[in-house]
Amino acid sequence: MLYEVACLVVSWVARRCCSLEVVGREKVPADGGVIVAANHVSYLDIPILGCALARRADFLAKAELFRNPLVGWLFRRLGGVPIRRGALDRAALMEVRRRLAQGRLVVVYPEGTRSPDERLGDPKPGIGMLAARAGVPVVPAYLAGTGEAWPPGARWLRCRPITVIFGDPMTWTGPRAGGDEDDVTKRRYQRISDDIMASIAALQRQARTRRIIHPSPQAN
Repeated sequence: MLYEVACLVVSWVARRCCSLEVVGREKVPADGGVIVAANHVSYLDIPILGCALARRADFLAKAELFRNPLVGWLFRRLGGVPIRRGALDRAALMEVRRRLAQGRLVVVYPEGTRSPDERLGDPKPGIGMLAARAGVPVVPAYLAGTGEAWPPGARWLRCRPITVIFGDPMTWTGPRAGGDEDDVTKRRYQRISDDIMASIAALQRQARTRRIIHPSPQAN
């Protein structure tokens, strides 16, 4: 119930203040394990994606957020998974695979951190490993405008238009065994990650064109 209430509140605020537009929601499978791979520029990305999806989502989030007792409690209640940055967090990735096997949807940020200027960064190999091992559809997503609506360091939400675009699902299969992978397999995981980021980049171009041709009204 907490998740549903949070989505209703975020959706109402986002549509009233940020003219939230969601494109391609129907491309996200309605059931079964799914990875949504999105760009990341703002703390708004998690709640906006949550209300943009037609089904409940779990989110990978940096472990530092869970150190705050209130924020950590809230994230866990909403299905958050803490992940340590700077190295491959196998425990977090195993937890994500467990949830995917249970038929849940998990949102992953391939870049591993927020972009300071909305430019897409290089993806980490972890998303490629998840995609290959879990064998579930990966749906690329691009969020436009969240960095303007709530930029780093801002204390309050700004009324700026936000658009979320979902792309076509992609699927890979690969080795499922644990243990260290050889260089060939690691390179394959990186190639998969690169392909996912290329799909997000294509959505970025689509979002920019859409916002030029069909500008959303901005609240004063």
